[in-house]
Amino acid sequence: MHILRIALFLVFAMISSGHATVLNVNANGSGEYPHIQAAIAAATDGDTILAAPGTYTGTGNRNIDFGGVDLVLFGAAGPDSTVIDLEGERGFHFHGGETRAAIVQGFTIMNGFHYYWGAGMLIEGSSPSLIDLVLDSNDIDYGDYLGGDGAGIQCNDGYPLLDNVTIQNSSGGGGMHCVGGGLDLRNANFYSNRCINGNGGGLSLANTAAVLMHVVFVDNYVSEGSGGGLYCGGDSVIELSDILFEENETDQHVVGGGNGGGGMACSGCSPTLSDVRFLRNLGSAGGGMACWNSSPTLSNTLFYKNEAWYGHHLNLFNSSPTLSNVTFAETGFEWWNYGLSSIRCTYDSSPILSDVIVAFSHVAGILADDTSYPSLSCCDVFGNEGGNYLGNLPDQTGLNGNISDDPLFCDPPGMTFTLDANSPCLPFNNDCGAQIGAFGLGCGDMTGQVDHASKEFFLLQVYPNPFNPITEIRFSLPAAERVTLAVFDLSGRQVAVLISGEDLAAGHHAITWDAGTAPSGVYLCRLDSGTHRARQKMVLMK
Repeated sequence: MHILRIALFLVFAMISSGHATVLNVNANGSGEYPHIQAAIAAATDGDTILAAPGTYTGTGNRNIDFGGVDLVLFGAAGPDSTVIDLEGERGFHFHGGETRAAIVQGFTIMNGFHYYWGAGMLIEGSSPSLIDLVLDSNDIDYGDYLGGDGAGIQCNDGYPLLDNVTIQNSSGGGGMHCVGGGLDLRNANFYSNRCINGNGGGLSLANTAAVLMHVVFVDNYVSEGSGGGLYCGGDSVIELSDILFEENETDQHVVGGGNGGGGMACSGCSPTLSDVRFLRNLGSAGGGMACWNSSPTLSNTLFYKNEAWYGHHLNLFNSSPTLSNVTFAETGFEWWNYGLSSIRCTYDSSPILSDVIVAFSHVAGILADDTSYPSLSCCDVFGNEGGNYLGNLPDQTGLNGNISDDPLFCDPPGMTFTLDANSPCLPFNNDCGAQIGAFGLGCGDMTGQVDHASKEFFLLQVYPNPFNPITEIRFSLPAAERVTLAVFDLSGRQVAVLISGEDLAAGHHAITWDAGTAPSGVYLCRLDSGTHRARQKMVLMK
């Protein structure tokens, strides 16, 4: 909405300042120009086309081409009142090198069709801004193959910005497909999109640099492919923050191979995920997430009631992700229990798990075949009906700070996986001095625990976390001590020293870290004194 307000301000600022021409169109053709394309033909860079409320149909209101002009096409009344009905043809084609200054804002774009790709919109080598849009019921179908790419939006070697965009009810090629280039996607929704013989029911990214923030994937589906909600492949470099995957699905009858990832699938790419929720997704392999030849990084992430033939929550094939502060809670069980485990590691998969909860699965907790060697530290693996550990992975309880105790979630039926004050997964209740799982203190006698914390050595939750680029690190000392506080990346390289052997008084302390020059990623904050050590994960999202 911030970008939306900026766009509105710019439109009216240009109108009042006289620096741009405003061209008017009406849905019934009674404006200055008979249709949108005619207004575009009269526009130059910086001009604005104001579209009055109504439903735009017919020639000139479909197959819209900006022709390389960076103009603003603005439906001032918004997508509920300003509709472009494509009546079975393509909506927009950007292929003239348009930049972010080319804006489409405030429309519903619906009922598009194309035999191959981009029924709603095709972007080639261009980078338009798409703001406050709904793309609804756009379809592709190229004959017997019954599939294609990007029914809603197809982007080839472009770098568009999408803000406050909903893509829904697309069929044939899924909601959106990007090949090459990049994507800046914020405040977006992918609802009930369908992909046949392809990947990514909601969104597919291949060799694409992408940032996704505040994005929802619900009820998207893939047949004969991978990634019910999201698929990333090739050399894609992707950052995801505040993402919901819920009730997405891949074809249940296609077992093994390259199919799976009800919520998300990764093939050959290694995205960074923070503050992500995988809820009730279904897949042939990896109901929540499936990885092939990938090493993603996950933090502050929840898996709940996902279901699959192999690896209900997470299925790994030659993949070694890094997981920190992740909660795996209760697998689905209504259809089958063949999935064997919540986390399944096969074909040289050696994930690194730290501060992770794996609890209450209706199958085993973690399975490793004889080629895979998961590494666990400060994890709580508890109450999994098929056993906590299976296959090549021996029981890790008591090793490297790992425990097997009830994590004491506050309210699992109510989808609340914060921790009771007596939880062994809180920093002041375990030997690691770390929060285990995705969420911290949320219920119980919290006042008593805060008082308790002030009497012990305690590294508090970093806040905000994720952050950009400044966060605050809070800790308490039971007595005056000499303290060092440093930040490391996941390779163990020290990137910042915030306190270097300083004598600090007993009580609460707060230190600010400005990571303005550091790249996005997961970092480890470590606090050392003469007698104690504590650590916490931090996620920098730029």
